[in-house]
Amino acid sequence: MDSLPSVISEIINSKSVFATIYVQDELLNYDSITEAHQKLIIKYSNQETLELVLDTTNSPDLKFYCAQALVEYPSDNISDVFLDIILDTNSYQKKGWENTCIVSTISIGGVPMYKANQFLEDSLLKPKHKAILSNEIFQMDSIIIYNFFIEENGDDVFLGENFLRYVSKKNNKNKDFNISKLFMDVFFDRRIEGTWETQYTYGKMCGTAMTVPFLRQELEKRMKIYDSSNMAFQDKTDLYYFDLWLDSENKEIKVYGAEALIRLNNRGVVLDESQIKKIRRLKRSRKKIRTCAGCFIEDKRIKKILKPFSLK
Repeated sequence: MDSLPSVISEIINSKSVFATIYVQDELLNYDSITEAHQKLIIKYSNQETLELVLDTTNSPDLKFYCAQALVEYPSDNISDVFLDIILDTNSYQKKGWENTCIVSTISIGGVPMYKANQFLEDSLLKPKHKAILSNEIFQMDSIIIYNFFIEENGDDVFLGENFLRYVSKKNNKNKDFNISKLFMDVFFDRRIEGTWETQYTYGKMCGTAMTVPFLRQELEKRMKIYDSSNMAFQDKTDLYYFDLWLDSENKEIKVYGAEALIRLNNRGVVLDESQIKKIRRLKRSRKKIRTCAGCFIEDKRIKKILKPFSLK
């Protein structure tokens, strides 16, 4: 007779999640087994038992099924157990079984995120349930964004580029400014202001190799994004993003931000009064910043640098 312990035992022993099994070059379909295991986990468990299992098991297969089932119990704040799943950066590879070749790579972290977004599309979902689930998805997206742009000993440590790309693509479709704001805040903090000091140089080409400064690359990359079908949302995000630059304590970043906002203004984007005042103040500034032009590196006054850029 089926029970939760027997289902758990079967899942752990069969290793059915994402198992691509070949026997004498013939692919065996495991979708039906996976579906059956998922239904049984949902049938014999509740939120409390799911969280308990997730908190105690080392089986990636069992984590997968329980993480998917736990999505059906959304709450105002995601549980610590659910948080641990999202932050699980491990991938599990399993090979074995006599006369077979099992190739399986599982990344548990993305399971609740993908499942929750899929669940949100259910037309029968009640409005209250949908609102709570939407908030939970926002929290998961935030965790992924905040944990992607982390540097450790000079190397990037992140949950997974596919997760970030998924969140970004979803946001471009849904035009969620709160998620866009998170992307920009974290990227600015960790990549713009958090970059190497030697790259705080204003210019277009530097050195004998004519290398484009990092900040110039980032500015021009953003300015090239121009989607006529999405102009209002793009203008709003661009204004917010380069306002972060304009308010930076770093003078080089501040000047790049002023240039970007002037160029946006001359393209028809409306700046607010505080942005205009800050830009005009910078255009009068006699302070100097580090600039480059090919092999020549020198300190120039900000007013001279911004002279070619005029507000219309």
